[in-house]
Amino acid sequence: MSTQGKDPRQLTRDGGALALESPDGSWIYYCQRFGMGPIYRMRPDGGPATQVLPKAHTFAFFVADDGVLFSKDMRTIEFLRNETGKISEVYRSNVPLHIGLGLSPDRRHLLFSQSEERDSDLMLVEHFQEDR
Repeated sequence: MSTQGKDPRQLTRDGGALALESPDGSWIYYCQRFGMGPIYRMRPDGGPATQVLPKAHTFAFFVADDGVLFSKDMRTIEFLRNETGKISEVYRSNVPLHIGLGLSPDRRHLLFSQSEERDSDLMLVEHFQEDR
């Protein structure tokens, strides 16, 4: 799409679900479909896509200036360093992660949500229409 927001063009031909732009604007990182699967990257002006990670969750990856934060089991957050291709564990949660990962610009804060299991209960409001 142009900088004026006109003339969108299709980038992928084999599917595309969630896309994130690299901080410098030189790459588009994306999943082909929602759920668990590979992460790819391609140039915003088109060209071939390259697989960056073989497995990550669609809603649990974040593109930093020097790599990708991701989760493939929704409990462990890992970091793929672009320069070396090395993957290191960043954080392991006792409860499942939920949607989203983020990193502050100064890299001091990692942001994520987690899903705490909870029982459900039914509630009853007595005399609901009594004042009608």
